[in-house]
Amino acid sequence: MVWDSQRKVLYFGTKSIVYSWTPTDPKNVSKLGVVKGATTIYELNLDSAGNVWGGTYPNGSVFKYARDDKKITVFQRLAAKADYVRHLTISSGDIIWAGTGSVDPKVYSFPASDPSNVTEINLPQKIDEGFISSLTALGSKVAVTASDIKEQLLLDTTTKKWSGRVDRVWDQRMASALVGESANTYTVTDQQIYGTDTTKWSDTAMGTVTMDKPLSMVSFRTQVAMIGQSTKGVKVEIFDVSNRRVSATVNIPVEPGELTIQSLLGHSDGNIYLGGYMGSSVVALNPTSGHSWQSPPQVAEINQIEGMIEFNPNRTYLGSYDGADLINLDTTRRSDPAAYDKFIRLGTKYRQSRPFGWARNSTNVFFGTVPAYGRSGGVIGMINPGDNSVEWVLDGNDEGFIKGHSIVSLAATDAYLYGTTSVRNGYGIPDTDGAAYVFKFDIQKKKIVWKSQPVSNTGALYAASLVPGWLLVSDVEGIAVIDIRTGKLAKKHKLTKADNSQARAGWNNASIALLDGGDRVVHLASGRATLIDFLHERSHQIGDVAKTKLGVRAASGANGKVYATKNQTTLVELDLTVS
Repeated sequence: MVWDSQRKVLYFGTKSIVYSWTPTDPKNVSKLGVVKGATTIYELNLDSAGNVWGGTYPNGSVFKYARDDKKITVFQRLAAKADYVRHLTISSGDIIWAGTGSVDPKVYSFPASDPSNVTEINLPQKIDEGFISSLTALGSKVAVTASDIKEQLLLDTTTKKWSGRVDRVWDQRMASALVGESANTYTVTDQQIYGTDTTKWSDTAMGTVTMDKPLSMVSFRTQVAMIGQSTKGVKVEIFDVSNRRVSATVNIPVEPGELTIQSLLGHSDGNIYLGGYMGSSVVALNPTSGHSWQSPPQVAEINQIEGMIEFNPNRTYLGSYDGADLINLDTTRRSDPAAYDKFIRLGTKYRQSRPFGWARNSTNVFFGTVPAYGRSGGVIGMINPGDNSVEWVLDGNDEGFIKGHSIVSLAATDAYLYGTTSVRNGYGIPDTDGAAYVFKFDIQKKKIVWKSQPVSNTGALYAASLVPGWLLVSDVEGIAVIDIRTGKLAKKHKLTKADNSQARAGWNNASIALLDGGDRVVHLASGRATLIDFLHERSHQIGDVAKTKLGVRAASGANGKVYATKNQTTLVELDLTVS
């Protein structure tokens, strides 16, 4: 969002829509228009005429909302392989600076008056995958940060050449804008606020603050306001420049919102554990008592939990986006921040992003992943729960365990690991051609026994689940029964009205919950839940599809019941009664 202080208008965007709000009409929001071709818009900024500029995905372009004629213009894609423009800043003279990703990130510059006059600026060191992660116009320089580059790089706005760097890392890559004739910008590092003279790029340590992750910094003539999060809402901390101390702290309570449920785990302690989309915690709900719990706010290891698995009552593993962080949680001490141990970040060495696939046997835990932005090919690995060491990771010589495929679900016995794949890669590059694989892997020999493509019309198979003698896998149409000896398709159960060939491959678009050792199975996909009774060869639709929008996450509770999501944010128990 961006605030037009001259005209007292707030502009903001959600998905592909630009809105405005004014304090003179506080109860109403105006829809200004849709950015064509975009599913997400980023970092709005104002030029001197009050026009709004922003970035897009998947257009990989910049757009403009013209204040005078109220029209939105989407400009040309900046780079042929770049789907993202996440960051944008505007320097003196209305020069637009935009940063791309997720492949070969670069900076692009053009005058607001002539968007076709684009200059491409390579980073000082080439990055194959990643993003320009911040752009801040500060006087005669633009401060630039990018994936895998620790420092802030300085780009001269006149020559459009790199002209130095700032080694001290700014928290959240956040710097205050210059005000009036002042050349000073303010930043925070390790709860120390610094003033930086942008004519010399010399730092002065000003004093200590309690803010450690500012979301915004605003400088005034004699004060700096730092805005961040608190446990109950928004925290504003005011630093007095002349006295070099915090002069005021204001906590603004915010009504709790709802997060989309991203992951579910039925646990032996009787709880259902939930991870939220863009959430920073793990939550538990006991369906019997109604008691709810949330991880302590001091726990910084969790971002967005893509998948979870219980190894034993005091060892639960969480897989967190976006660095593919693997976290061990001692569930018996879950309210103690020390009970959370992030023991590896797969993104650092293996360029992975999302740990969706999880399995366990009697001695080990296994994981499978989706690669980072701009990359293809997931990995599998094995954890020793005795000391939380990762004993091995297989990445197919950096091409993926199954070349060009994400690993989205796993199941295990003591001898073999089974899994399914998706042709959906990390965001920012096209899907891999072809159908999804199912594989059987010898754990001791670390070799693939077989891999097959049993369902030819889908690029993704999900929810690998072992039942006696068979492997069940799921897609948006239903369940496929796979012969575990050969990998061949034994039977396909069509359960929904969806068509695999019309659905883009995903990472978790269908699920399976096992009951009675696999004699009964619940399948969720395409808004529909189906109970299959293999023993009596019958199926039953759960709920009214027309009235209830069910999600695709499912979990079997310790009480033998199955839980799913409704309207993305609500946990529900499925009625398994068959009349």
